Amino acid sequence: MSILLIVIVILPLVSCAASLTRSVRLGEFATLGAGVVCFVLSLTLAFSVRHGTERHALGSWLHLDALGAIF
Repeated sequence: MSILLIVIVILPLVSCAASLTRSVRLGEFATLGAGVVCFVLSLTLAFSVRHGTERHALGSWLHLDALGAIF
């Protein structure tokens, strides 16, 4: 599950890089896809920490607990 935290951070950056290309369609699809995937992953993570568990990634750089899932 900690890989999901990394994906939520990296995916919008990749989408931004794709939107800088000359292809407008690629930028639109990358932005839409990243938005949908990040939304689904954030819901998945919010439900996974609901029962008091915590998620960590990259040591303690990325951290998600029940209070962080609310805000």
